[in-house]
Amino acid sequence: ANCESLVELYSEYFPIGVALPDHVIRNKVYHDTINANFNSITCENEMKADALLDEAKSKAGLPGTYLCPEVNFARCQAAIMYALDNGQKIRFHTLVWQNQTTEWLFTEDYTRNGKLVSREVMLQRMENFIRQVLTYFDENYPGLIYAVDVVNEAYNGPNVTVQTTNNRWYDTIGEDYIYYAFKFARKYAADYMKLFYNDYNCLQKTNKLPVNLQQLKDEGLIDGIGMQSHFSVNNNAIEILMAVKTFCKAGYEVQMTELDIGMENKNPWYWKKQVALYKDLFEGLVELKEEGYPITGVTVWGLSD
Repeated sequence: ANCESLVELYSEYFPIGVALPDHVIRNKVYHDTINANFNSITCENEMKADALLDEAKSKAGLPGTYLCPEVNFARCQAAIMYALDNGQKIRFHTLVWQNQTTEWLFTEDYTRNGKLVSREVMLQRMENFIRQVLTYFDENYPGLIYAVDVVNEAYNGPNVTVQTTNNRWYDTIGEDYIYYAFKFARKYAADYMKLFYNDYNCLQKTNKLPVNLQQLKDEGLIDGIGMQSHFSVNNNAIEILMAVKTFCKAGYEVQMTELDIGMENKNPWYWKKQVALYKDLFEGLVELKEEGYPITGVTVWGLSD
């Protein structure tokens, strides 16, 4: 009750993070609130593949860039500098995702309507992309990235299987693209970078995700599961905490990576339900942490959340 900030309140338990778009990071009016309450930040979009991959240089560099697409970190520099200047750590979001990964990455000539490359070529492009990203941060900003969403939202097919539609990673590599993404990430990630599979609707995936990820766990390629945690006031803390426990008992660190609790409208009754759910959820997370469950981060998805 005497704590003045979220960071202070939960300092003994887990990092408290916030997702920030570039325009918020650049606006000084928010800085005091960010620095008082959070010790971890996630870029909302600026570290996704479409922000890092450089189409013009990749195309201009052919054939030399055929197996190694060019990357450019200009769009996330503001976030990097902000974190360094203010003692923040960064959750990297995200390396391999079927969305916000541009079509040209998967084609023979790096055009948006070209012929798709072979599995062998795409595996090399994936490895080189992951290598460049992870080694860039380790070599230039050692210790800054403490967690990496290696694969995002892959198990969204029927009955929690791999998404096979609108998924160029699947089209070019096959179902095992998830395995290779983690294999390459483990190969190039520094020891301080924990590797996560990140997904939504985790309350409905508690039985399936540990099975799907078992080979990665057996081979030591994954550290944790990121629960995006887009909830509503109609959820209850018990079902959320049970999912956290299930993933922890399966041998994973758990981070709530995109927490928000939505309301149908802003009448006082919904505000009270939101407050009650946040209270029950955080008290439950603290209790689980005290019991030894490896909960290693909570990030709210937006400063207003």
